[in-house]
Amino acid sequence: MNPLVEPRIPLTPNQRLWCEAPAKLADLPYLPDVSIQLSAISYQLSAISYQLSAISLWVTG
Repeated sequence: MNPLVEPRIPLTPNQRLWCEAPAKLADLPYLPDVSIQLSAISYQLSAISYQLSAISLWVTG
């Protein structure tokens, strides 16, 4: 047996799910829309954070 080749260990159903889930998610048609929405939400949250820090500087300054 070649020591450089790892023996194939059978996966449990839970491990198989985690291995196959990304490939199944990539096949879903709505995933790019979700990604765009999440990036828009992230942008809005950073804008709110910036405004809150500006307000706190104005209040404490």
